[in-house]
Amino acid sequence: MTYWQSERAGTTSFEGCPDSFVDEVGGRMDLGAGQFVTYRVEDGGETATEMDCTTTDGATCRANDEVVFEVDDHRLDTLIEETTLLSGSCILNVDTEIELVDQGDQAHFTNALATSYAGDACDDVDAEVVAASENGHGFGDCVVTVEGTLQFVAAD
Repeated sequence: MTYWQSERAGTTSFEGCPDSFVDEVGGRMDLGAGQFVTYRVEDGGETATEMDCTTTDGATCRANDEVVFEVDDHRLDTLIEETTLLSGSCILNVDTEIELVDQGDQAHFTNALATSYAGDACDDVDAEVVAASENGHGFGDCVVTVEGTLQFVAAD
């Protein structure tokens, strides 16, 4: 397993998102100081699985099979696609792309979440979200990006 830790908080940006979503999701997506990002490269070296660990002792880790990265040289990335039925035939698509670029003693980390609508009734749904949002944004073109630099901690 490879352990990375953020020494300082990353940056989080929101573009075109309703303010209620910013308030609700912002803190959960932050890369806080001291937070770990841990993964295990699988046999063959083509994929890596995110690990949830309580310490840097591998015995405290368990695989998070929902986040499996493709490995390309020193770059790990994954795309997680989720959909939610909002109303009638309106679907909210949430695509999350996570990338980690290993640069030796440091790694650059990016987590980008983008939302979009699909379906017939979405204009009405978006109009309701926009009307309820103080900043006048809906989910049609919402993008949240978290970026940060991680420090190498250990590998076992």
